[in-house]
Amino acid sequence: MQTSPPEDRQNWYNLCMQISPPSHPSSRGPLVVLGLGLLLLVGGFVVLLIGTIGQANTPRPTPVPTVEPATLASTEVRSTTQRLAVIDSDRIYTVDPDGRNLVSIETPGTVPSAALIWSRDDSRLIYTHIVGADSQLMSAKPDGSDQIVLFATDRTGAPFYLYGSPDDAYVAFLMADKTNGIDLRLADRRQANAVRSIAQGQPNYYSWSPDGKALLLHIGGTSSTAFVGTYNIGDESPTPIESAPAAFQTPIWSPGGQARWLYARQRDNNNDLIISDGKTDTKLASFDDGITFSWSPDGQHVAYAINSTTSLLYDVLTVVDAEGNSPQVYFRGNLLAFFWSPDGHKLAYLSGALIEPGPVGRVNGVASTRIDQTQRTLEMTWHVLDLKSQQKIDLATFKPADSFLYLVQYFDQYAQSIAVWSPDSRSLVYTGTPLAGKSGVYVLDTTNPSAAPLYVGPGEFAIWSWR
Repeated sequence: MQTSPPEDRQNWYNLCMQISPPSHPSSRGPLVVLGLGLLLLVGGFVVLLIGTIGQANTPRPTPVPTVEPATLASTEVRSTTQRLAVIDSDRIYTVDPDGRNLVSIETPGTVPSAALIWSRDDSRLIYTHIVGADSQLMSAKPDGSDQIVLFATDRTGAPFYLYGSPDDAYVAFLMADKTNGIDLRLADRRQANAVRSIAQGQPNYYSWSPDGKALLLHIGGTSSTAFVGTYNIGDESPTPIESAPAAFQTPIWSPGGQARWLYARQRDNNNDLIISDGKTDTKLASFDDGITFSWSPDGQHVAYAINSTTSLLYDVLTVVDAEGNSPQVYFRGNLLAFFWSPDGHKLAYLSGALIEPGPVGRVNGVASTRIDQTQRTLEMTWHVLDLKSQQKIDLATFKPADSFLYLVQYFDQYAQSIAVWSPDSRSLVYTGTPLAGKSGVYVLDTTNPSAAPLYVGPGEFAIWSWR
């Protein structure tokens, strides 16, 4: 891993999150595919994958026109719910989902890709910016006022992957560590520069307990020193609960608040996805290589997918109840990511396809027939599953923005720290370029499959407020 970020902020972020292939025999799991496969999506990803996945078999849908919002209105922040926060180049802005009431937050430097979260009460935005040779972890009101420096360091240690505690007392974040690759640190939001180091190692994933008093960690992948453990606020160091993790990324603390943990382990040459309280284990699934998973917010179901050598990333999207009963496969194919709605009733998932270039492409934004005919492009399509009605609908297809690719690459971690679903479990937000339209931020109404995506404004990364 590169500990000195290059000038390109997007490449720097991707390299910071990059995972080295583990030496364990099961290293064909997502730790390798995600660390190497999607890393190359920005520059040459397609070329590497062509030889292993073959021709994309997903039909290309007919372009759907997007809907332009009304002219951006007042710069005054209204006391409304369901706002969006957006990174647009080197600025941050908040906006209503119809594009109105845009408020810019001035930042003196660059904002690393995806380094932005809402506090859980939506009263603050927390973000990283880099100014010259320095970087700062910032907290500000959504209108940009009352800016507070939570942590300051040089640019090589710029905080990335921000994850606020549910009680809004702390912000956990990652930073480059010259010795151990990645350092997990905790900033106290109630005091400036009150930061402590929790655990070092690479890769480095974590999940907050619902009360904000503890963290569940997965450090080291599947290496000989890897572990899954818990860290209680105030402890000197983590307490291991599992010394033989299988190939997965992010563990999950029970949404119900109990000391129950969802993770994957190795036992007697078997890989199992389990829920454990440290004494009793409930096995949800067994798998050969790698796995990714997400626990529904209501605690009733777990969705998981298996790493597949024949798909872009994952295959066989399955939902099982939290007792390990009634597993049901809902999708087979090139699965990239999935996200539970806040009410736990819907599961949005993204499929992907590599599309052959047509006879006419674009060079520097201008239509041209002189393009690289060997370069495929990745297109993603949103789908939504309603668990109650068992209805599945297909929604918008788009070419993802680079920052959205980062989110997809680590979706199981981002699904816990940011929201792509609106608080009312109705709409999705994403960034990219539709089949017909301009690049930027789009809101998709999942209750109306025939509705065109609504263009909100420019930007590379966008997230919903929590309420």
